[in-house]
Amino acid sequence: MLKSRLAILLVASVLQAVFWLAVLRADPFGMSSAADRVSEGIFLRLYPILYPGAARDKIQVVMIDEGQLPLPIEGASSEWPIRFEDHVALIERILSFEPKA
Repeated sequence: MLKSRLAILLVASVLQAVFWLAVLRADPFGMSSAADRVSEGIFLRLYPILYPGAARDKIQVVMIDEGQLPLPIEGASSEWPIRFEDHVALIERILSFEPKA
């Protein structure tokens, strides 16, 4: 009787582990991408603490993701990856804001 209950418990545990591994692998609810975004946000908030206080307020993080494409540059193409000329124009636009880092 005890052996049969242990066997049922073992089989149920293995099936549950297989089920959750399949759910984690398939990620049907987008949890891993949401967790990646939150982790990135936390990292970007904590990392500047390592810089000296005088430089901290002058740091701006520039991020471009696929949701912001095509880039808002006059004459830029909408293809990805962007053309070299568009890349140069983007860097020139960022440099026009005179970043310190």
